[in-house]
Amino acid sequence: MTGHVDRSSRTRHLRAMFEGPKIIRAIGAHDALGARLGERAGFDAIWSSGLEVSASHGVPDADLLTMSELLDAARWMAGAVTLPVVADCDTGYGNATNVAHMVRRYEAAGIAAVCVEDKRFPKLNSFIPGRQELVPVREFAGKIEAAKNAQQDPDFLVIARIEALVVGLSVDEALKRGRAYADAGADAVLVHAKDADPALVLEFLDRWTSPLPVVVVPTTYFRITASELHAAGAKMVIYANHGLRARVRAVSETFREILRTDGTAAVENRIAPLETIFELQGVEELRAHDATYLRSDEPRSRAVLVSPEIRSDATADDHGPAWHRALRERQTRSLRQGGVDTVTMVGCTAMPTDASPEPTGARTVWHDDVAGLLDSSVGDEEVTLLVAGDMLFDSRLISRLLANDHHIVVAVHRRRPGDVRLPVRAATSVRLAEVDPRERLVDLAAAERVTEIVASRAGEPAEADADMIGLLRLSSQGIRMIRDAAGRVPMPPTGPRDLRTALSLVLAQGHPVHYLDCPGGWAEVTPDEASAHELVGR
Repeated sequence: MTGHVDRSSRTRHLRAMFEGPKIIRAIGAHDALGARLGERAGFDAIWSSGLEVSASHGVPDADLLTMSELLDAARWMAGAVTLPVVADCDTGYGNATNVAHMVRRYEAAGIAAVCVEDKRFPKLNSFIPGRQELVPVREFAGKIEAAKNAQQDPDFLVIARIEALVVGLSVDEALKRGRAYADAGADAVLVHAKDADPALVLEFLDRWTSPLPVVVVPTTYFRITASELHAAGAKMVIYANHGLRARVRAVSETFREILRTDGTAAVENRIAPLETIFELQGVEELRAHDATYLRSDEPRSRAVLVSPEIRSDATADDHGPAWHRALRERQTRSLRQGGVDTVTMVGCTAMPTDASPEPTGARTVWHDDVAGLLDSSVGDEEVTLLVAGDMLFDSRLISRLLANDHHIVVAVHRRRPGDVRLPVRAATSVRLAEVDPRERLVDLAAAERVTEIVASRAGEPAEADADMIGLLRLSSQGIRMIRDAAGRVPMPPTGPRDLRTALSLVLAQGHPVHYLDCPGGWAEVTPDEASAHELVGR
């Protein structure tokens, strides 16, 4: 998603660039994603490439697609970026009457400029051997006049594309055609060529005396730079199909590697992470829009992810900032996929000077107090998950926990026969309610209650029924219970006021604490600090 951009502002911007001192660099694309990648890379304009759009449909660039199909592609690109889009309109889809209709449609779609070539309809791509026929100069000049008379925005540009060099004619013929098109009202001319040597193009630029700007497309004479072309007199350089060609090679290599290795592990570090795709799609803008306008009786949800401290001297080998960022990206993704609306990162000490940036859509705050983790301003309909920062949870487990409607729910691993203690560092043990099966028929929730938070020392087994796995669900009322209980705990000389003590006080005050048995769907990762464990009852 992208913000609305005034169409006329883009046409004005493109015209201003043509009148300015710098060369304009345009990149070819065939869809909105390619246009966004071009904008992110720093190009000045997007070229809606007829070759790329045709190839994306699996057909030759030979006027096989209709104007509507090519217009739809250009419209999607214009809607996805703030850059001006220049549309490759082949021969104008017919005669001068068709060209006038085309200009009205493209202008209405927010396209800043159209480029029409002086070949006979149906055209064939300039680099394909075969029929390459030009229309008479007079006929094409009529198309340019019709195009200019049809436009409504005075800043809209019509570029006349000269194919004389492509069909083997002389530079003199190219110059003659260019001057005729300039007299017909074209805003710029594009001189096209297919030789590996740019000599003919450079000669055209050297002999071009009109003030009209010249556009070039160095697809085959790629060794020359944009700066060199600008020095020779070119005003715009179009890299017309490089995005498509790059995709084809990269995708083909990735597909072959997946089949060769019987999986994707070998390619994961060479392809874009899903977070990048979500960013390009505008997922965060979508979520912000939903949060503002969507109304529902369903409670909103947030997750408070308690992260272990990142040491300032940590390296990649001992889980430094880069490692933590990758971990937090995955944690955030699972939480979002499980139904969490917002994610807040919370550190246990002062923020390290080299802390890695938070994942897309997450924010970071720093506290040393369990009560401080839970914002008292949450809405009555909001659900909060308190999550250990060194655990990974399956999104389906998150969904199960969010669906539970009790005020305080701890996720636990209930011990099975043969279990002594869960092999999780600093795990907090709990005892569960013993309920007569007949009583469950009357009070189904009774069997889900925690009766005691068991104090135990590290490495010592505890007499208990289950172990907490670092995941807690709180309703707004549950938050108030926790905050009230935490407020009764004296601050120890060092370290935070921990959640396990607060939960014990909640139970002592007669409030119920429920549990969700999670035999699978979670895993511990190696922690750097124990402080996160203490805060979330691990």
